Amino acid sequence: MLRPMTLFLMLMFLLAPGFRALGQDVPPGKWWRDPQMIRSLELTPSQISQLEQAYSNSRRQLIQKKSRVETEQFELQNLFDQKALDENAVKSQHFNVEKAREDLSSERLDYIMEVRKIIGHEKYNELMHGGQGGKGKPKRK
Repeated sequence: MLRPMTLFLMLMFLLAPGFRALGQDVPPGKWWRDPQMIRSLELTPSQISQLEQAYSNSRRQLIQKKSRVETEQFELQNLFDQKALDENAVKSQHFNVEKAREDLSSERLDYIMEVRKIIGHEKYNELMHGGQGGKGKPKRK
């Protein structure tokens, strides 16, 4: 049985990379369907269609990659739950967890870059900063 402090430190270590990624995400969900967002960013029907496709493609990948992270974390926890600690196996499995997280993070970044390519520099900045530094909310016209 793991001591509470060990469990807490392990959880913080496992969750920390996710917190760093929060600052770079576009607004959640299908924000390009919001009529005010469409007007504010002056999205074209072609851009909306491309955003739909990018979202669907990325969402599929994110689901698979998140599942892999959870599976690898489960396997790591199983190693810690063994009576005899196999340090080499733990280190190897930790590498697998980190690689899965890296792949998940890369998919998020790829999606953000795709959004940026679709809507262009100015609209992307408007989306992310609202033209006034208000993260994630475009300024209303």
